[in-house]
Amino acid sequence: MRKKKKMTETELLAVLDMSEDEQKQAILDLLDEETMEWFVDYDMHLADLAFRLRDEVCKEINGCEKYHNGLEAIYVHKCIKKQCRSFYAWLTYQLEKIDMVIAALIAKDKEDENHS
Repeated sequence: MRKKKKMTETELLAVLDMSEDEQKQAILDLLDEETMEWFVDYDMHLADLAFRLRDEVCKEINGCEKYHNGLEAIYVHKCIKKQCRSFYAWLTYQLEKIDMVIAALIAKDKEDENHS
């Protein structure tokens, strides 16, 4: 049985600063066994993974709020380094698939904290 790795919000945000190959490995290390089996081809299914994780998180009480908070954390992380549009403009025009995956993982981590 595969034991998934745990990362803090800060560590998850740091994934955004990695190369694509490093991001891929970091994401793969974080997936549970069921999701890992489903997620066989990273390059072709990153968007599917992003939506699947988001939907999984949003099923929980306050899950969508936690997901939104994860997106806000990513916005702040990215926009500290450079000038960005407003949050909602960034969501509309600059949001990347990896941002959605990381936001869902941040929300999932918050959910796990509440259950422990």
